[in-house]
This record gives sequence, structure tokens and C-alpha cells, in this order.
Amino acid sequence: MMHQLTILIDGYNVSRNMRGSRLEDGVALGTARENLLAMVRQRFRGTPYHVAVIFDGNGEREVCAPIKGLHGGKCIFTQRDTSADAVIVRLAAEASGEGREVVVCTNDLEVRQNVAFHGATHASVAEMTQALNAPDKYTEKRFKYMAHIHQEWGDDEDSEPNTHPRKGNPRRAPKKQRRRGERSW
Repeated sequence: MMHQLTILIDGYNVSRNMRGSRLEDGVALGTARENLLAMVRQRFRGTPYHVAVIFDGNGEREVCAPIKGLHGGKCIFTQRDTSADAVIVRLAAEASGEGREVVVCTNDLEVRQNVAFHGATHASVAEMTQALNAPDKYTEKRFKYMAHIHQEWGDDEDSEPNTHPRKGNPRRAPKKQRRRGERSW
């Protein structure tokens, strides 16, 4: 039986540790949050994974909204006095209790230790960034094919491809040369 995968992302921790989303880069908090959600939507669209991005909230209660365009994705804003770290640990415990495999994406050591207690694995922000920026399988396949073609043709623009010797009788001229004597009417 295939286990379902649940991915829990520590929203502000990941967005603030990604290159191009930091305060030093001049990116506002709301913009960094929207960029992260867009990257998650793009990467995990069409996958069977349950993805939750958890942010520290400032409301009276916890708010859970679906991520538009991502089936099984949700964005959670915590209650005013509850940290996102506590919600991540709670969700990891619930998903592990249901028999799902859990991956938590954060650089926070305390969160990593707490979710490991419940059987979850973790991924660093660098690993998450690499996964979010990876090309889809068709683009990756196209790049591999293009690399193969470049290798086959060689680095020089003028060089001939590495082809196999021609087939057939080596003493007989090719068809193109044999047709030269024919009339073209």
C-alpha cells in the first residue's frame, strides 16, 4: 500500500531564508508570503500530496484557507497567541497518527526535533528551495535531450556529428550520385 505524503511548510521561516525573499533584499513580508504560495502552487500542482503552509497569525482564531489551484493544499494562519511551530508539531502528530508520511520544511532546530519525535522527517530551506525551483519532468527531459544532442554534435559549430559508417555495399555509389545520369523530364 502506498503511503500518502503530507508536506508541512513553516511559512515565514522558509520565505525569510530563501534568496530573493529576505528583508535584506527589500521584499515586504506580504510579498514574500505570496511568492512562496505561488511557488508551492506551481511545484505541487497535479501531485497527490497534502501540502500545508503555516504562517504566524494575529487573529482571534486559527484560519485555514485552501490554496487556489492546488488540490489538497491549504494555507493556515495561527491564532494570536499560538506560534506556527506549535501548529506544525500538532499537524505532524495528527498526520503520523493517521499513517501518513510527513515531511516538515524548516530551518528551526526546535521544530525539527519536536516533529522527529512523532516520526516525521525534515527538509532544510535549501532543499525546499531546490525542489520549488526544479523544472517539471518534461522540461528536465528536454534539457537532457538537448545536452545529449550537444554532446553528439560536439562543441564545435563546424564539426560533423559522430555518426556510424553507412550501411550497404561499400563499392556501390549512393543513390543520389547514381541518379545524376538520369533525365529530368
